[in-house]
Amino acid sequence: LISQQKTSIAFKSDAQHLKQICDLYDKTQETLAQFSEFIAVNMAADDFAAIWPNIVDLCKTYYLDPETAFHISRPFLSLLYDEFKSQGKKNTTQPVNNT
Repeated sequence: LISQQKTSIAFKSDAQHLKQICDLYDKTQETLAQFSEFIAVNMAADDFAAIWPNIVDLCKTYYLDPETAFHISRPFLSLLYDEFKSQGKKNTTQPVNNT
């Protein structure tokens, strides 16, 4: 909801002055950063991954911009990277010959 609000400020705001719009956008960005940090510190990555939608769903279903979706999903991305890295060491694949 915070990130949807951040996106809509620039396009749907009733504010007349540019400085007012920028100030509101900055405050919303700060709130989103604080929320993301709070979640990252107080929630295990496994728990986060279990309840949080993936990046594609965040963009398509919740209409978030990719930048915000990746920012919110950072704790989960590090978990995915670690799992990928550990699987890569276990599974060595041979190159495929397409001839």
